[in-house]
Amino acid sequence: MLSRLLNFSLYIAISLVPIAAGGGVEMFADARVQIFALVCLAWALLESSLKPEQFARQCFDVAWVLIALFGVTSGIAIAINEYRYRAELLPRETWVAALGVGIAALGLAIRYSAIRTLGKFFSYEVKVQNEHRIVQDGLYKYLSHPSYTGFGLILLGLPLILSSWLGLMAMVWLTLVGFTIRIYWEENLLIQHFGDAYRDYQKKTKRLIPFVW
Repeated sequence: MLSRLLNFSLYIAISLVPIAAGGGVEMFADARVQIFALVCLAWALLESSLKPEQFARQCFDVAWVLIALFGVTSGIAIAINEYRYRAELLPRETWVAALGVGIAALGLAIRYSAIRTLGKFFSYEVKVQNEHRIVQDGLYKYLSHPSYTGFGLILLGLPLILSSWLGLMAMVWLTLVGFTIRIYWEENLLIQHFGDAYRDYQKKTKRLIPFVW
């Protein structure tokens, strides 16, 4: 229970503190910011409920904290400040916000489904576990890293809710660089462990984007 509370509190800090820092508590009176905050809360609930003991350990990992603070947090802060100061680089239309909510919701659903499919093999850490096997059920029939696909969609959807072009670019950069590095690191480990079995699986699936990569 304590681990879950720690996880939830950390995600709240990562996602909501930049909102207050970007424009003060009064920012929460804005309808779009309220929707943005609700999506962040849903994300926090999802992540904090997954593997609390493991996540609590990673809260104190320097590399993880740096990624969290200077990655997701900076992207959210950029989006909030752009929205606050009315830099209308993207059209501030309702349909743009609705598109952002839809993309983020799809990301949450994909990430939840992928992690549920992995079950005990899901880990925040890049490692091979006891009795580890290559999961090929559910979304893993089509993508080898669908949980990252979901994560990336969340990051792309959030700045769209606020019509933030700069925030969107920051999140795209974070997604491409961060996930590319982690995916290749993870795949090298799995190839070392499973050998040709994992190479055969790679031939049948894409990594993040169906039919593309």
